[in-house]
Amino acid sequence: MSSETLNVVLVLHCHQPVGNFDAVFAWNCDHCYEPLLAELAGRPNVRVCLHFSGPLLEWMEAHRPQTSFALRHMVERGNVELLGGGLYEPILAALSERDRVGQTRRMAAVLQERFGVRPRGAWLAERVWEQGLVSSLAAAGVEYVCLDDFHFRCAGLKEEALDGYYVTEHAGRTLAVFPMREDLRFAIPWKSPEEVVERLRALAVPGGDAVAVYADDGEKFGGWPGTFAHVHERGWLRRFLDLLEADADCLRLGTLGELRDRLEPRGTVYLPDGSYREMTEWALPAEAQEAYGNLRATLEHDGIDPRVGRFLKGGTWRGFLAKYPEAAAMHAKMQHVSGKVAAMEEGTPDAERAQTALYRGQCNCAYWHGVFGGVYLPHLRASVYENLLEAEAIADAVAHEGRAWAEARVVDIDLDGREDVVLATDAVWLAADPARGGMLMECDARTARVNLLAGMTRRPESYHRDARVEAPDLRPLLQYDTYRRGALLDHFLAPEAAESDPDDAARFEWGDFVAEPYTAMVVETGPDRAAARLVRDGVVQQRGMRLRVSVTKELRVTAGSGDVQVAYGIANASNALLETLFAVEFGFALLAGDGPDRYIEVEGRRLGLGSPTAWTGETDALTVADTWRKLRCTLRADTPMRFGSYPLFTASRSQDGYETTYQSTVVLAALPLRLDPGARTDLTLTLETTARE
Repeated sequence: MSSETLNVVLVLHCHQPVGNFDAVFAWNCDHCYEPLLAELAGRPNVRVCLHFSGPLLEWMEAHRPQTSFALRHMVERGNVELLGGGLYEPILAALSERDRVGQTRRMAAVLQERFGVRPRGAWLAERVWEQGLVSSLAAAGVEYVCLDDFHFRCAGLKEEALDGYYVTEHAGRTLAVFPMREDLRFAIPWKSPEEVVERLRALAVPGGDAVAVYADDGEKFGGWPGTFAHVHERGWLRRFLDLLEADADCLRLGTLGELRDRLEPRGTVYLPDGSYREMTEWALPAEAQEAYGNLRATLEHDGIDPRVGRFLKGGTWRGFLAKYPEAAAMHAKMQHVSGKVAAMEEGTPDAERAQTALYRGQCNCAYWHGVFGGVYLPHLRASVYENLLEAEAIADAVAHEGRAWAEARVVDIDLDGREDVVLATDAVWLAADPARGGMLMECDARTARVNLLAGMTRRPESYHRDARVEAPDLRPLLQYDTYRRGALLDHFLAPEAAESDPDDAARFEWGDFVAEPYTAMVVETGPDRAAARLVRDGVVQQRGMRLRVSVTKELRVTAGSGDVQVAYGIANASNALLETLFAVEFGFALLAGDGPDRYIEVEGRRLGLGSPTAWTGETDALTVADTWRKLRCTLRADTPMRFGSYPLFTASRSQDGYETTYQSTVVLAALPLRLDPGARTDLTLTLETTARE
């Protein structure tokens, strides 16, 4: 044996999110997971740690059982250690204690059943760390995890102290934590195999107790753009493993479990909240993210002092919940549903079904955005809501003993410290935010398991500045909304807005109702009907005059029905004539703007959701259809109105570059108003939703 040795641990994390397309699972199996396992299968002396997330394991079991079989063979042979974690790849720190432990124990049970081993270590999704995880993971039977060395540097540890593992503690429970090397993450598989091995050899020391952990996404080995040719066709992985095997006297491949048993900890450490370095940057608001990036670039250009650089970090993962209200809404819904599921009698078939659906709705990928992460991806957000609504429907059916019901209540449902209004029946679930224009922020068609309002608001991102230069075709999309998108947003527009593009309506805004607060109250609650009233006394700036105007909107739902009725009352409380175009905005989020199975029906015509349209003539109804999800939503008025619609697209960044994504189709239901001083008019809109099971 060489006098200088290094224990090398290779940890590969393989994951596809709940709700991702079958074609994406299949492509990654063909180009990444199966070639990777095939290369490892022929090398019984190469020992590695692998983590396959629950969604990926389930898909492989159903569609590629031979891949699961190959993995089991290597586990039984002893050269693969499987890591556990949350079954459906949640950010464990964002969950309740009950769900943290439950997800982790469920993953351990799956690995025990399918591969005959119970994991001792766990993979933390996106390496998001909070100290309270220690007691949760220990309660679930986890002995160790690996985290970026960035976590340890931020805690004050120096480079030379990162060649082993540490023990950390919370509430009297302990956990071993292994640092994973950032320099190896950046080098593999981009640098040549020879350069990587030389870098590893330079870390070897006498005594045999030094450790270097490489841990990163398995998709880097064939799944990322260009990596299949580089890693497999041109033989990077084969050459790298050849070199490691040839240098086994110096570079000793092992697993986390083996080293945990054989080596003593370096000491005790308490790590600050965080994730890998890049994510702490992405989690910042756009302006702060740009400032952080500029600061880091300046320091790197000038030669960053390691004594200072190790303390340079951005925000934490929870910053995404402040940065993206849509992510915060999903998170709050998840916590709401988690409470309902926790109240069910444990061990029953219904409780098990609800728990599984809840866990699937906790998959992290739709809750954030960086180079990876998909809050901008409609199909991932839709999957979160589909599963959360499934869990909620099961829990409600049990609680109400299968009967039709209706209720209304005032509660802070979105966890922002302000009261909201919730109206619910067995068929529909609504949440209105009085503080933001009395808007509907969630409208669930419960039979279809669809949140009709799960779109995105257009907002600036730090990379948009570069996109204007690098992707000039995206410039028309880089416009931003001044209010959060939803439904029942009340506009008072200059009359000439009806002759302009509906997407240009903001230019004609006269009122202060869209984003300003309404007063809310419940006026009826159950058992057969529920209703809530929202009222605002505001101002319409009509050609230099400030006209006082009052808007009342009363939301009504009925047990057993998916319809939502909204009764508007608009009163001119000024001493001048009010002449305006009153328009109510709805943002229908139906996944795709160009599919033939998703369209608008109005005045006997069928229009694509992604097609820009002019205003219709006067009519009393417009239908938005999603036949793929067997869903039809008809917006019906009790008086003829004009409807305008337009698609809403966002420009975001992904690992493939910049991309344009359809988010929703905005519909404006508009009524010309001419109200004398003191006069009032009434209008009733009904959203009729039908869904076939």
